[in-house]
Amino acid sequence: MARRITILGGGNGAFAAAGHLTMDGHEVTLFECPEFASSIEAIRKLGGVNLKTLPSNGIKEGFAPLRLITTDIEAALADAEIVLVIVPSFAHKYMARVAGPHLKSSQLVVLAPGNLFGVLEFARVVREAGNDADITYADLDCMMYACRKTDPTGVWLRGYKHSLGCAAFPAERNDEAFERLSEVYPYLVKKDNILATGMSNPNFAIHIPIMLFNIANIDRRRDMLFYADCMTESVGMFIDAIDRERMAFDRNGIFSLVDLAEQDRRWYGYQGVHGSTIAEMGATSPLYPNSRMPTEKDHRYFTEDVPYGLIPALSLLKKFGYPHTAVETAANAACILCGQDFYAEARTLEHLGLDELSGTDLLRLVEHGFSHGA
Repeated sequence: MARRITILGGGNGAFAAAGHLTMDGHEVTLFECPEFASSIEAIRKLGGVNLKTLPSNGIKEGFAPLRLITTDIEAALADAEIVLVIVPSFAHKYMARVAGPHLKSSQLVVLAPGNLFGVLEFARVVREAGNDADITYADLDCMMYACRKTDPTGVWLRGYKHSLGCAAFPAERNDEAFERLSEVYPYLVKKDNILATGMSNPNFAIHIPIMLFNIANIDRRRDMLFYADCMTESVGMFIDAIDRERMAFDRNGIFSLVDLAEQDRRWYGYQGVHGSTIAEMGATSPLYPNSRMPTEKDHRYFTEDVPYGLIPALSLLKKFGYPHTAVETAANAACILCGQDFYAEARTLEHLGLDELSGTDLLRLVEHGFSHGA
């Protein structure tokens, strides 16, 4: 069944989702904030997105005419059934302020992804904006796609994750949210709650070690392949150390976390990704043969993944007494090498005013929502 879907954002992932979902027969609106209107001006004139795909992902490519491309948030949300928020984590709060007054109880608002605690922040900002609608939110483990814009009107969609985790907030609405979202993304799997999805995002465990251990090459602006050249066996050892600490958070088995290598196989095995370790899989993946290493430290692999992934995970691990040596080492090293206090801006439990919650209270919050929690 065709659904009316509004996408908030104008970056790589937003373009990919707009093209893919339009090709699948849905009615898609794409919104970008007026101050960033230049990012969608070319597709506004064209009337849609030029979608190029890798044959192995099974998504149809071609020109995808969108229903509406706009900077008018009221028009964008007027009759949307599903709202996909596809913006960097640092923009979640801002987008919540923009969209908050116009969201309705009937809508499913999906952060794709939320990173750790993104849904909690988004939902709280909407409430603070004066909207008391009974909105259902959802979070995904990670971005649905591996993709890059090819030009102002086009995007190349390489990877399409199967078995991507999804959880509702509040989690008591998981079945309802999953049923609705599965009509749009049929390969999703249901996770217990947004702590499970947030701790399943692999970006902070993979991107940051590669950046840290290639910092001299970044400083020298060397042209290297991010995964094939930079993700060596030794770098993989540090990634594995972070992954073990991430997995320890699920020592009671209530979050259904899987190690990074197994997760990558589930996501991309059907597209030919294989290997016994995450380092081997990253270095040989057919989805990233041309991914270049950043040549600046001011890159989202630091500026997003540290304060919105790594440090929030550290705050959870420390609060509840889990091992965190590798995670904390990576966070501290990133702060030193970037000359930036990422802790000051990090989206942690303390940042959200939830640091006094016990483990039981936190689980109650993600299960039942703010009305039963904080």
